[in-house]
Amino acid sequence: MGSRRSNAPCCLIVLAAVTSAPACANGDSTDTPAGDDAGAYTNPGSGSVAASGSDNGNSGSVSAGSQSAVGGSGGESFSGSFSGEPGSTAASEDADSGTDSGTGTTGASSSIGDGSAEGGAAPGTDLSVLYQVEAANSSSPYLGCELSIVNAGTGSSAMTTLKARYYFTDEVHLAEQMTINWSHVTTSGANADLTVTSAFALVVPAVNDADTYIEFGFSSDHSLLGPGESVVFSWQMQGPDPAKDLYTQTNDYSFDDSKKTLTAWSHIVLFQNGSVVWGTPP
Repeated sequence: MGSRRSNAPCCLIVLAAVTSAPACANGDSTDTPAGDDAGAYTNPGSGSVAASGSDNGNSGSVSAGSQSAVGGSGGESFSGSFSGEPGSTAASEDADSGTDSGTGTTGASSSIGDGSAEGGAAPGTDLSVLYQVEAANSSSPYLGCELSIVNAGTGSSAMTTLKARYYFTDEVHLAEQMTINWSHVTTSGANADLTVTSAFALVVPAVNDADTYIEFGFSSDHSLLGPGESVVFSWQMQGPDPAKDLYTQTNDYSFDDSKKTLTAWSHIVLFQNGSVVWGTPP
């Protein structure tokens, strides 16, 4: 019979390898994932994140830039990038960016409103839209309502930066005729003048209950919508021949015949500097 070989040297080598692993700089232990995915994760005080490792033989590294929130002025900024080493997948991504100050809100948001039927303010804004139906028939030659844009915050918003959209389904497909019945800015004193403009545009692609929208714009000698003030106006739209041009309002996204007094309504969408600050588009 052959001689039995001792396993002692091998065990000593394994023990030496285990005991030589460095400890974390802060004294905490580091968990290493089991299986094919392995890597290290650090979260320094600067807020940056770095990760490296291998997955089934595909190696590379990913680094993410810092994420910061800038206070003081009430603004937030977010930035980040992703880069891969040679042989790995590389991509770059810009996160939401924007500022929010007393004079208005700028930036982009992919999360619009809260999705509720009666509300829909985007984070960082105190602007809202109230709606009151005026042309209430389910089938009507006229579309129309009263709208009020309310500033419930402590800052002011430039009037010309605001746009409000009303969404509907156009069964007539003829040139629309718009009438602004009346308009003003409600202030703590006398009402201020208000000019309301309107433009029609297609919803692309069309969706259920909306293939067209009306966009309202505003200008006034009272150029800033201050705290507690409101933009208030009434409008009516019709086709070229109201005797035969009928619109079905029950399939119009922004129509609600139950709102017979001014009520918060998220299906009227408010933009400021091109970004949604109230409501949920269809």
